[in-house]
Amino acid sequence: MIYFVGPDAILPCCTKATMQDVVKYCSNKKVLGVDTETEGFDFTCKKMIMFQIGDKDSQFVIDTRHVSIELLRPVLESTDIIKIFHNAKFDYKFIKRWANIECEGIYDTFLVELINNCGKKIGFGLGDLVKRYFNETLNKETRNLFINLQGQPFTEDQIVYGAKDVEYLCNLRELQIPKTKRNKLE
Repeated sequence: MIYFVGPDAILPCCTKATMQDVVKYCSNKKVLGVDTETEGFDFTCKKMIMFQIGDKDSQFVIDTRHVSIELLRPVLESTDIIKIFHNAKFDYKFIKRWANIECEGIYDTFLVELINNCGKKIGFGLGDLVKRYFNETLNKETRNLFINLQGQPFTEDQIVYGAKDVEYLCNLRELQIPKTKRNKLE
């Protein structure tokens, strides 16, 4: 189920939620997927405009142009809740810079995949992993639609794209862990 936190009208893809709903849901979880969408690659001047958090059952998409994620600080800084990122160094820089939150308890599917495959040149982007593990195509072209939005509302495609990234992260971790253990790479 996709939930949207922001000022825009409700779209058929999602249900309206508040930050209190997000915190209530996430505070009781042991593992959460986390992702961001940004205006560009340079965290010093390009802003985080969307923040996504959730698990394989519920994904919360937050329009950070209008809504602060400050209420999620205890969740993101908790060492008791695992936060799954893909290429955490990218998202973490934006979260630290634009929300001033230091994430703890990070699991990085990108790094784990590199380790599990000894750095073989097989593709380690999230789209590559989704194809390899789930035989599904993740349309990463949607990512480019976040640049130069100029305050426009998110489209249904953008919201679903953000939610899917979080949903796949949780499923991906579950599939990576047995391989990591089998290869004794913990």
